[in-house]
Amino acid sequence: MNVRTSIAVGLSAIAFLSPNAIALIPDSPNFTTIPSPRLPTTERSRSAVTPSPYLPQPRPLGPSAQFFSPDDGEIYVLFRKVRILASLAVTFAEIGELERALEIARTFTGDWPGPPMFYEIATNATQAGQAERLVELTQTLSDEHRTIVRQAIAETLAEAGEIDRALEFARSLPDEYADRESSDIAMILAEEKQFDRALEIARTLSDNSNKAKALGYIAKTLVKAGQFDRALEIARSLADDTQNTHELYRIVEAFIQIGQRDRALEVARIFPDDSSKVEAMGDVVIAFIETEQWERARQVARSLPDGTDNSSALLRIARSFAEAQQLEFALEFVRAISNDSHKDYILRETAIAVAEAGQLERALELARGIPDESDKAEAISEIAVALVEAGQLERALELARSLPVYSDRAVVRARENASLEVDPIERDLYDWPRAEALSKVAVAVAEAGQLERALELARSLQVDSDRVMALYEKADDK
Repeated sequence: MNVRTSIAVGLSAIAFLSPNAIALIPDSPNFTTIPSPRLPTTERSRSAVTPSPYLPQPRPLGPSAQFFSPDDGEIYVLFRKVRILASLAVTFAEIGELERALEIARTFTGDWPGPPMFYEIATNATQAGQAERLVELTQTLSDEHRTIVRQAIAETLAEAGEIDRALEFARSLPDEYADRESSDIAMILAEEKQFDRALEIARTLSDNSNKAKALGYIAKTLVKAGQFDRALEIARSLADDTQNTHELYRIVEAFIQIGQRDRALEVARIFPDDSSKVEAMGDVVIAFIETEQWERARQVARSLPDGTDNSSALLRIARSFAEAQQLEFALEFVRAISNDSHKDYILRETAIAVAEAGQLERALELARGIPDESDKAEAISEIAVALVEAGQLERALELARSLPVYSDRAVVRARENASLEVDPIERDLYDWPRAEALSKVAVAVAEAGQLERALELARSLQVDSDRVMALYEKADDK
């Protein structure tokens, strides 16, 4: 069943639209679409706050009109009517006609478009100075819709700087939402650099998750404002609970972003569990590498906590050193990785990075020392490409041909012609990895502009020439 059919079936099955409401809209095909609901657009709203399950997501009030066409008959008309009614309700609220807005809104009893529509109505009413009047008019709504209305009022007032009124509405919500909205208000205050008031609200929250979220956001904002000591004080207050690691990560990232790597390291070292501490310290090490502070990065990397699996952090550190062409440092931390599969992978990436830097002999030496045959073959094939780019085509071909063949194409075809069973994996890997490396060489020749030579090479090698042909045809079109 396709998406359009699914939506059509859902709309037909859910009787959420009153027949009286449907009758309000004519059967005209010239309906206009409505805009998406207004949603908070601050950084806090986008990334720092987990929205209530009842709050509208950043999407239109209904499914996209592309799912329907006039050929869908009654379903198309129903869909368009619903969107127009929702638009009318929101517009009535914007011009202060709350009774008419709610008259339309009450005809919707399902999950769509009720919640986002009530949120939008409440937002518009609050902006028009009619928040209290709207609350009075919505006393007969369901608990869910009344909650949405109060949430929208609280957020709109907070965005407008009316903090006391916003808190009043937030604290009138059911307990599971009151702390959420109060936390959101504390973050808004932090954005406005009203840090004392923001902290006062955050520290009164009873829900630990919302309190940590607000405190973490305030600390991050303090970092941006240059108030490092206050940010560190908040970080230390969060370090007692393993549930707060996400917020501590935010503080580490904030310090790194403004170049305060030593303070970021100070926060990373107070993480409540070693696993998170290793990853956070790894982020700081990479920040030192990116600013070419090689010895400082090495010093911090060597101080990673013992007794925990630090392979992931060491992998990232080794890769960063390799990408920065600090080969000896990269190899030092590759050797420290306990997970063999990770070690083979980073040896491969290091060899490729060294080849791309033009150190082809050193890259080849590293590649040949990789224990895993698959990673070794991948590294050698990429070195062959680097040789082509360096103008050493014959050596590249020699290197690609030196790779082993794990299955034989001729054998596979013979078995297929004889109607014998062929392992699908064997079919997919015929002549691999040799053929793959030779194909890469041919493509590299084509990308270097030698299209005729590349096509000739691909055909003579009897490897897949599709990509070479595509480059050839693209050049021919020009």
